[in-house]
Amino acid sequence: MSKRVNLTEKLDFEGSPVIVVNDVEIEVNDDAQNVLKLMGLAADSSDVNAGTLEKMADMLFTEEGRKNLNSLKLNMKNYTKVIETAMDLATGEYNDDEQSPLTASTILPMTGN
Repeated sequence: MSKRVNLTEKLDFEGSPVIVVNDVEIEVNDDAQNVLKLMGLAADSSDVNAGTLEKMADMLFTEEGRKNLNSLKLNMKNYTKVIETAMDLATGEYNDDEQSPLTASTILPMTGN
């Protein structure tokens, strides 16, 4: 008989992460298929531009999350920070204590952060 491994207890089924800005909740789409496409988009873009950022936001956030994000009317620096944080949350790389590997310098070179 082949080996059988049950990972159920080792997996996280708590739901999608949420970013909160000024009491506005922005749900992140962390579905694995979506994140793989997103990582491919980031890897294919040697220089991230406004169009790439917009595509990333469309992929990263639920429809309601995008609506909530847009309602904040953030400046570009803050908008980019939200995108970076969402990427980190979606890939499981978010860390409160230190800057994660997926940052402006690696994913969003256009910003120069």
